[in-house]
Amino acid sequence: MQAFCEIVESAEKRVDARIWREFEFALHRELTKEQNMALAREFVEDQLCARGMAAQLNFHFDKEEKTGDENHHCHVLVTTRRLDEDGMNPKKEEEWNKKELLLDLRVQWQEYSNFHLKLNGHDVRVDHRSHKDRGIDIEPQPKMGKGVLEMERRANPENKPDSFVTDKAQAFHDTQLRNLYRIMRKPEVVLDIVSKHHSTFMWADVRRVLHRYVDELPLFQKLEAKLKNSNELMLLKEDPEGKSIYTTRTLLKAERSLVENADVLGKANTHGVSASSIRPALEKANRELEKFGGLSSDQVRAIHHLVDEGQLKCVVGIAGAGKTTALGVCHDIWKAEGYAVYGLAPTGKAAQNLETKSLETKPLEQSGIPSSTLHKFLKEFEEGRCQYNQTSVLVLDEAGMVDMERFERLLGAVKQLGVKLIVVGDGAQLQPVEAGPAFRLVTTRLGKVELNTVVRQKEEWQREATVLFGKQETQAAIQKYMDKGHVHIIEEKLPTLHEALDRGDHEGVLKLYEVSSRTSSLIYREMMRDINKMSLEGSAYALTKQHQDFGRYMEWKGLQKSSAAQILKEGEVYRPLLEARCLDPLRLAELFLDKKQDKSAQGQQALDLLKKCGLDELVGLKKHQRQGVDVRQEAKSALIQAWNTGFKKQPEKTSVMLSFSNRDTNDLNCSARALLKESGHIERHEFTYTIAKRIEDDFEREYIIREEKNFSKGDRIVFTQNTKSLGVKNGTMGTITDLRPQTMKVKLDEGKEISFAPNLNPYFDQGWAITIHKSQGTTVDQTYMLASFEMTQNLAYVALTRHREDVHVFGSSLDFWRPEKLPEALAKSGEKLSPGDYLDAESLNKLMKQHDRLLTKIFERVSNELEAMGAVSKKAFWQVADHFLGAQKDKGIRVTSKILEMSVREEVRAEELLRKKVTTPLPPKILMLEYTSQTTTQQTDHGFEGKVYSPSSARVVSNLMDAKVVSEALKQNMASFADHIFSSLSEPYNSASSSAHERRYGTKGHIAVNLKTGAWIDHKNNDMAGGPLHMLTKLKGLEFKEAVEYGASWAGLSRADTHQIANPLISRVQASEKKEGELSDEEKARIDRAQVLWNKGRLIQGTLAERYLREHRKIEGPLSDDLRYLPFFTDPNSKWSFPCLMAAAKSPEGGVTAVQLTFLNANTAHKADIPVNKRSFGILKGSAVTIQEGKGSNVLFLAEGVETALSLRSTGVQGTIKASLGLSNIKWISLDKV
Repeated sequence: MQAFCEIVESAEKRVDARIWREFEFALHRELTKEQNMALAREFVEDQLCARGMAAQLNFHFDKEEKTGDENHHCHVLVTTRRLDEDGMNPKKEEEWNKKELLLDLRVQWQEYSNFHLKLNGHDVRVDHRSHKDRGIDIEPQPKMGKGVLEMERRANPENKPDSFVTDKAQAFHDTQLRNLYRIMRKPEVVLDIVSKHHSTFMWADVRRVLHRYVDELPLFQKLEAKLKNSNELMLLKEDPEGKSIYTTRTLLKAERSLVENADVLGKANTHGVSASSIRPALEKANRELEKFGGLSSDQVRAIHHLVDEGQLKCVVGIAGAGKTTALGVCHDIWKAEGYAVYGLAPTGKAAQNLETKSLETKPLEQSGIPSSTLHKFLKEFEEGRCQYNQTSVLVLDEAGMVDMERFERLLGAVKQLGVKLIVVGDGAQLQPVEAGPAFRLVTTRLGKVELNTVVRQKEEWQREATVLFGKQETQAAIQKYMDKGHVHIIEEKLPTLHEALDRGDHEGVLKLYEVSSRTSSLIYREMMRDINKMSLEGSAYALTKQHQDFGRYMEWKGLQKSSAAQILKEGEVYRPLLEARCLDPLRLAELFLDKKQDKSAQGQQALDLLKKCGLDELVGLKKHQRQGVDVRQEAKSALIQAWNTGFKKQPEKTSVMLSFSNRDTNDLNCSARALLKESGHIERHEFTYTIAKRIEDDFEREYIIREEKNFSKGDRIVFTQNTKSLGVKNGTMGTITDLRPQTMKVKLDEGKEISFAPNLNPYFDQGWAITIHKSQGTTVDQTYMLASFEMTQNLAYVALTRHREDVHVFGSSLDFWRPEKLPEALAKSGEKLSPGDYLDAESLNKLMKQHDRLLTKIFERVSNELEAMGAVSKKAFWQVADHFLGAQKDKGIRVTSKILEMSVREEVRAEELLRKKVTTPLPPKILMLEYTSQTTTQQTDHGFEGKVYSPSSARVVSNLMDAKVVSEALKQNMASFADHIFSSLSEPYNSASSSAHERRYGTKGHIAVNLKTGAWIDHKNNDMAGGPLHMLTKLKGLEFKEAVEYGASWAGLSRADTHQIANPLISRVQASEKKEGELSDEEKARIDRAQVLWNKGRLIQGTLAERYLREHRKIEGPLSDDLRYLPFFTDPNSKWSFPCLMAAAKSPEGGVTAVQLTFLNANTAHKADIPVNKRSFGILKGSAVTIQEGKGSNVLFLAEGVETALSLRSTGVQGTIKASLGLSNIKWISLDKV
């Protein structure tokens, strides 16, 4: 370093010459030290060093001693002269001093930061623009760290107003007051902030942002009301439970503008080419690609589509389908026609990739497209410096990462310049950082050409799976590999707590705690996810008890608590282990707190407990990213053994092991090298080199670490950076043929041999196993993948499309405790939504026709100005008055916790909204029942009959519904209604305190309900009392009108019941005699319950139910549509939940009248080991399960059970085969109707 500094300084002649220039930027608190360093180094290398600057980085991860504030930042010193082969350039670079460069670097730092934050799992974004430039009239508030808050609390324990001891607290208060004025003046600024990164949002998101600036409850409520009535707010989907979906008028206009511009550009008859240019280009490409079979039909169709007339063309290409080749041929055609072709991409890295992408053959390698970032293009256009015209063609790559606002600006620029735009993307890529899935909107509106002909995989079913991956049907794709036996779930071996204690294995006890904590948390999160999908009513805990994984969850939770108790019991012994593992003991203590206490009391109880154990000084320890517990040891061992067997059997085949994390990759490489040295496939003699490990995926997630690693002759290596002098690219793989301390010779997989100095070119790594990110662009014969729960559908897509011949997936039972969890976990999506996803075209047009009311807006603006001045002045006045009068007001947040309720993230809503429906449509009869009935009686998964409130049905009830009638109807079923209300509030029924006339709720029975009068009272709060409807207004927070509608819907009242008692009561009083053969009301209700249960079932293919029939009952051939799979159902006898095989018994008319459930073991797929493992619901009389339709045959085979009927069908007999589901039902089956 000193020698380099001397070279830099010697280039200057003047004593006062400027030698260095300094840049400084803040690092992100959300990222770890290593992640921040990787981000900064990547940014400096790409944006500074690539310009010719030599740079040195100094990282500071400081912490203010007085305040405790973290001050993470980086100083970068760069040279003022360009560094080349001859040393420092004699001429200084004046361009480096211009403001434009600084502004461009700010933009690039935003892009790099946001991608690293997104890919490291943080839902926060940075913006280089000021609030003013972003159109947000809010002043950035100074940060008040924990240290400042603690100092204020200690200095002002009585919460006296306007008593600040730190400058930061005073500045924060002043800024908050100014921002309050801005929000009062223009409340819509809150909507601007909320909709910056998500074009659809929930009201809880608005509340969260508003709460950031307003802490007075009355003022908060007033502003909230203004926002709800704002002309800018647009309701997309109404939900009575507070989960309505909103957007803004501005975003709706942007979406409409985007679609309109796309329509105009798509219909333009410009930029056509002649057939004389197309034919030679296609012939040339076919000659060059002759050994690959020439261009595919998809590629030819895509080429014709892209060069056809029109200013806007879209193409979507999946992995291995030849998208780059098609673009190269189009490039040649456009050049022959006199068009200049330029590339655009959302990031600098993607633009570089577009320039350097090569095709399959060398003559086509020079078809790289000169490219720049999209932001630079838009900036040049808006400043009038854009040189593109009607003879230009722009190719936008990675279009899926472009947000709505930027895409709209791009189409506007294309329209004005008259250029042609080619939009290229892959549906499996990352979503845009800011709001709106513009790429999906444009391709949906205009249509697109798809490249779906896969040429990489040899097996037809594997090619089909690749196409499914490209269509984001990840679960179906993975299921194909599971069906073929290519997915293996390995059971992890862990000692019991008693075994670890008997051996005195303290590290083993600590590992049991870490594993059980992680696994129980994972299972609970997945149980809640399943419950939310099924939209079941009731308390969360009560519903989880009915889930098939609840028993497994309780086992892990019990192990977590037992191991934590042992650790706390011997605190001094475990203290160094906890410190080494960076485990915060507060998490252990929280398992033993009295949850009935308030939060502050619980916190004090935890600290007291840790003080007794001698662990209080470790509170606040933070685990580093690489310190997670290893939960895949046995899975990695199984993968290594399978890979080693395949390698020895066919050493000429290329193979690779893939994993998600660097840690797993290193473990696999170490194990592989140990086996290969033992077998003699690589030399035992090793050389140690310091490598620069650059781990990145195709979405720019990178870590740069310098570390020492061992290499031997015969080792596989992977290059981790494009190095032009060596002719290698990031991801190129090869085999070491010779080693010396200063040189390494490698034979690349494509046959080329190279030699290089490892100390000068340190960007390589061991290549037996690589990360999935690094495998992008790699093709091998055989792949072995280590699956992990953290993976997404994008990573699964990459990993399972690298092979030509075969792939095997290995997963840990601690990640995937049931086989079905693996495809579910690997299919996680993060797609963004647009307002159009919630509206049809007609509804969208109606919303857009609601023109702005100019005069009303003017009056509102004046009114807001006056209110803002009054509110802020009043607040400031009372602070001064309180100070002099000595009044003590509560300081800080005075908004109820309900305001901070969690919203459902847009990515989660997208997964639900955009997921393709695979369930069978409901029969017309059931659809009609749902349309005409105000209440739905259903058989819930825990075996009890309940009534479900239907929002749509509530709107059918007359607005003039008599409240007395509704109240009287609720009183008639007061016990059930009270159970329904209080169970939803997590207040359990207290049978010990109840009597025949009064029901009690709550753990201590503090809520009393009179079953005769309907009166109720909460003895903890006497204000909480009243009649049945008051339960809805006071406890549910409904308006009185909403409460009447809710109660009417629950009680089953219709319009005709306005002056009568509820329908169920009338039916009992006025019931007429049942005609012969007609079903009673009770029988109809039982059939309805059976049909509701049947509609909850899923298709049987790829489920535990199919596994039961195939593996244990040896059933072959297609399965009947009358068989389905139910994920979980609670057996009313054992009170345990089980997955089930469903069989529907249908009447001769074809309607479902009964359902039989066969309870299964979730692990083995055998029948559940309980006394009664089958249960039937509905009316079975005369109905049967159809296993085979005997078309053209009058022979009927009747079997008692489904399994028997399926076995009969497997023999190949001709005729109709039915299962009666019981011997007693056989006599009721009408042969004439059959």
